[in-house]
Amino acid sequence: MTLASWALDNRRLNLVIDGEEDFEFSIFSESNEWMLLESSARQQTGRYQCGHTEALEFTQLIYSMTIRRRFGFYVYALIACTLRVR
Repeated sequence: MTLASWALDNRRLNLVIDGEEDFEFSIFSESNEWMLLESSARQQTGRYQCGHTEALEFTQLIYSMTIRRRFGFYVYALIACTLRVR
């Protein structure tokens, strides 16, 4: 997921990652279907030419997650589908 502003440059909006470059999951409950394998957050700044004005600097916050479906969900889906077919 990428968060950025294309209307306000770095002079008007300063996007930063608060704390460590990882997600804070203390307020979320664990899913029965998915497990989180990896997460990361990074900040990327680039200069872009906007029309006839000088190049402006914009910041993007890029969040990434790697998730995997739990094995038990496949078993549940298989049994549910088998019972519905009969």
